Amino acid sequence: MKPAVPFWFGVTDLSEYIKYPHRIEGGFVLFCTQGQGVISSGIQQYPMVKNSTAVFLSGMTFYLESASDDFLVSMFSFSKELHNEVILKLPPSFTQFVNEGQVHEHPENSSSLKGVHVLTAMAKLIYEESGNLFAHVLQKNFVESYVSYILGHIHSFLQSRSTKGNRIQRLYHRFISLVYIDCHRHHDAKHYADRLCITPRYLYNITIAYANLSPKQLIDKQLTFEIKVLLNSTDMTITEIAQTLALPDQSYLCRYFKRQVGISPSVYRKMQKPL
Repeated sequence: MKPAVPFWFGVTDLSEYIKYPHRIEGGFVLFCTQGQGVISSGIQQYPMVKNSTAVFLSGMTFYLESASDDFLVSMFSFSKELHNEVILKLPPSFTQFVNEGQVHEHPENSSSLKGVHVLTAMAKLIYEESGNLFAHVLQKNFVESYVSYILGHIHSFLQSRSTKGNRIQRLYHRFISLVYIDCHRHHDAKHYADRLCITPRYLYNITIAYANLSPKQLIDKQLTFEIKVLLNSTDMTITEIAQTLALPDQSYLCRYFKRQVGISPSVYRKMQKPL
């Protein structure tokens, strides 16, 4: 895991995240400089190729599902304090965009790609100035500048998606966003159908059309991912994890996890937790 500092920058192959689910406490930004990889947030997978960027915010889950041998990203991360100072003030459209896990590929020779190169160089400089008397101000201003830049470039996309996207597309994305938020407490498809003001059958038709999976299968996929995150990144007991995720008890969680993954939670924890 990256150092527990307010602001960090580095070039990495993300190897420490390969098959290792991690919950983000603050936020981080990836800029792929070579190779290709596939990032997973639980339910969905997103390809990253050269010149693509991805933003992940506090509370989101993340791991690297696969990567080419030459995969590299420039990455900066920031603390939960900076996240709360900057991100919580943003319009809901931006956080919704990020929560849906959008990875944006910048066209070669585009102004947005040139801007990302400049901002990446600035991130490195800000990190190297961590001993500066005004380091926190520099870090906060940089995160605000980066987010403002991204907002400017995705504004037209957000407007287009809002006006041109059909109702089924919007409902599917809203469902995915709700699962990320609510799966800790709600595991039944009816809850999400009610939140979307549609019938469970209509929700089923939507997810089958877009993901070839039922709503329950998508919920189970994210819930299993949440269990993996807690097994990997905490010392919580199986009973405590069951309570955290609103599952009936330890025995139920063990049966559920083994049915989904093929091994028990304790065996998974021993196999996956890094030395």
